Amino acid sequence: MARGRKLFLLLVGGVLLAAAAFALMQPIRQARELSRLAQGLRSSNPQTRLAVVQQLSGMKGEEPVTLLVSAVADGDEHVRSAVQGALAASGSAAIGPLAAALQRPDPATRLAAAQALGATRVPGAVRPLVIALHGSDELTRMDAAEALGRTAQAEAVDPLVASLSDPSTLVRARAAEALGRLKDARAVEPLIRALSDADSYVRVSAAAALGEFGDPRAIGPLVANLGDCEITVVGEEDFSVTCWAAESLAKYGAPAVGPLVHALRDARVSTAAAYGLGKIGTPAVKALVAALGDPDPHVQGGAAFALGQMRARAAVEPLLAVAQQGGSARHNVVRALGRIGGARAVPVLAGMLRDREGRLRKVAARALVDIGDRDGIMALKEADPAIVAELCSLIIQKGLPGTEAMLISSFQKAPNLRMAERFIESGNQQLESVAWKWVGKQKDLRLVPVPGTPTRWGNKP
Repeated sequence: MARGRKLFLLLVGGVLLAAAAFALMQPIRQARELSRLAQGLRSSNPQTRLAVVQQLSGMKGEEPVTLLVSAVADGDEHVRSAVQGALAASGSAAIGPLAAALQRPDPATRLAAAQALGATRVPGAVRPLVIALHGSDELTRMDAAEALGRTAQAEAVDPLVASLSDPSTLVRARAAEALGRLKDARAVEPLIRALSDADSYVRVSAAAALGEFGDPRAIGPLVANLGDCEITVVGEEDFSVTCWAAESLAKYGAPAVGPLVHALRDARVSTAAAYGLGKIGTPAVKALVAALGDPDPHVQGGAAFALGQMRARAAVEPLLAVAQQGGSARHNVVRALGRIGGARAVPVLAGMLRDREGRLRKVAARALVDIGDRDGIMALKEADPAIVAELCSLIIQKGLPGTEAMLISSFQKAPNLRMAERFIESGNQQLESVAWKWVGKQKDLRLVPVPGTPTRWGNKP
């Protein structure tokens, strides 16, 4: 009995000793593993670095996070993205190392650290970003402002509002954009004031941000700024307050319809207002149809533009009535009928092919082609051959059976190289035959291949 007890105690002691030894070895093993992973992060192969990041993302503790932060500005976008994701998943554990990285001299590291802090979306991320927002380096303030907008933290609002007065245009613009992401009602009035900023980039950013709130306080100021058409160039793109105010107003839906319809009376902003109404869609149809009866041609034309933009079937009859009344709004009305479509409009548009005004004849012809009704396209047989030549490619792409006769008739009235080339590349035997016969009769005529995709019969019905 005593012997068995002694053996049992020895066995238990051995197990405890092995467990203690294992526990003592764990830090050593982890240190070796982290050293190996740190070396992997310095590999020239991005796939190796990516694999290391994926391993680190599954490890707990301060050391793996520190290693991830060291790779936050990796030169490969896939590795950077993986690091960002891993640090975001680390939450509060990543705040300290990222805050330290935000103070490094390398701009790329500061940018990546700011982005990673914003992606954590934890309250602790706000303070280091606010400190950076108050720093002396413009680029760092820009990065901090953008990152604060991604934190989803209410305490980021006041610092960003304060940055709407930053001496840097770029920082003010980024602050406005960030406030739009946070969508906190406290930012609405400051952003409305930013619509009067001296720099157009800041005004554009404020107008775009105000579309994110759904706050009716912004509707009047946005409408008032539809006439701010100063162009802002950002990278390779052009922006204006006019465009973004209209886009933002469209997001407000029905509450913005009345003010936008009223704005149609102002020739300076009627086009922008019409664009916004067209983007609103169905909630604006009733008011726009009513606006077609307004004697002001700006209101009529803007309403027609918007109805055409949304392809409102309910507007066809009112549009036809305005088209037959005459007036300067007819061009927009005819374009709208072309966009909406429907055979009901064809006879009215066909009659306009004989109008005294050349521009209206062109617009009516294009509308008939856009509608894509065979009778409408056949009506172009009576149109000016020069107009048909301009629309030749579109008609060929429609590929409606029987419309070859109209094209051939127009070509024979006024043969020209442009139509001949389109006929030859169309793949339609009737058109090709007519074109080659004409080419064969011409002296010193040289066909040049048309650049781009050939205009094939029926490839865009």
